[in-house]
Amino acid sequence: MSETVSVNIEDFYDPQKAACRGMDAEIFFPNAERKDRLGGAHVSKEAVVVCNGCEVRKGCLEYSLHYEPIGVWGGYTEVEREYLRRRRGIQLPIFRQQSTYIKRANSRGSIERRMRNTNFREEDL
Repeated sequence: MSETVSVNIEDFYDPQKAACRGMDAEIFFPNAERKDRLGGAHVSKEAVVVCNGCEVRKGCLEYSLHYEPIGVWGGYTEVEREYLRRRRGIQLPIFRQQSTYIKRANSRGSIERRMRNTNFREEDL
């Protein structure tokens, strides 16, 4: 028998206060066919700008590090969040595993290379 795990987003932040509330989800969850899922040139800069000005950004990021493998959360792309997970020793629960695209990038070492070649800096959370 499988165990059901309940995740309460309100334990991390108040979604009612999120700057993205009511916005088009496509901004934050780019089309899987585009290469923007790895944080490339097509990532929605609008999503990052919205997140950067949001009062619940840090709670949103914390939630996503533990439960959301896909999309832009807390102003961070999938690749950036995977990098943070590795640095912090966080693993996604089995019911929320990484996309196939991220798994392939992990196996090729693409995430570490990409993060070394950017000006990425982990915020003090």
